Amino acid sequence: MHIVTDGLEQETKQFSDTQKRMYDFLFATSMGVLSTIDANGDPHGAGIHYTINKQFEVAFLTKSETKKYDNLMHNDRFMLTVFEPLTQPTVQLSGIALRSR
Repeated sequence: MHIVTDGLEQETKQFSDTQKRMYDFLFATSMGVLSTIDANGDPHGAGIHYTINKQFEVAFLTKSETKKYDNLMHNDRFMLTVFEPLTQPTVQLSGIALRSR
């Protein structure tokens, strides 16, 4: 899966201070909870390992036999919640999932 997040498609040199802190946090923290909606409208959360690039595009691998895969094929909207338990910062990204080739 390749995830494109809403509204943050720019180079890091153009980031605001808040966006730079978000990017640095997301780059340093490689695990989060991917939230999706199934065909019945029920929410589903799954822990994932991800990568992020300077355009705030998130990528992760999943098997096609997973609930998150099925949900994203049905409804491509998602939310990724990333947190760090010791100092408790949290970042939430929402966007549209794109299937990689």
